[in-house]
Amino acid sequence: METETPKLKKNHWLFLVLLWGALGLFGLFVLFVYPLLTVREIGHSKNPEKWVRAQLKQIGLGLSAYAADFQGYLPEQPGCGGFNQLITTDILTDYGVYLGHHETGLVRARTGLLTENNTNYAYIGAGLKISDYEYPVAFEKPWLGYKKSAVLYIGTHLEPIKNISRFENCEKFVLHLKGANDSEVWQKLLENARAVDEACGK
Repeated sequence: METETPKLKKNHWLFLVLLWGALGLFGLFVLFVYPLLTVREIGHSKNPEKWVRAQLKQIGLGLSAYAADFQGYLPEQPGCGGFNQLITTDILTDYGVYLGHHETGLVRARTGLLTENNTNYAYIGAGLKISDYEYPVAFEKPWLGYKKSAVLYIGTHLEPIKNISRFENCEKFVLHLKGANDSEVWQKLLENARAVDEACGK
């Protein structure tokens, strides 16, 4: 004698629909929302200067790799243009590296080329060639910096800097680094710093 399979009651169907809906929402959260929260948590960690130093070192490696492919020359455009050259040449395509510890245009930066509004670092090595002489090529934009920051010199050499935010803009910070040095390299660095300031409205 055959036995009938018991049919699910309407409230059981409603429970299953709600369960699958909840699981779907959780999946969307894990895929799209959680990564943003993770970046935010890291960016506002107790040691933001370590975060900055790690990112600047990655940028330094990217710039060195670019120079190796382009006869020793660094990306020719100052500011975010130089970073975009690292991206479009597939040398350093991780957008998160350029964002620093501030939440500036995170989604926009992941979906297209960088702009000064969603880049936390200033690149000033444009048009220069790698040489035995060390000079600064990138640093946190002074108006975004924490009390403890760092300056990236050619390669991956970092120099600590305290209270970078005391400088009004990139040009004044580079003037501080330059001191009495009046070489053509430093004049080019100042020119690039002014270009970044102009693009940022500083």
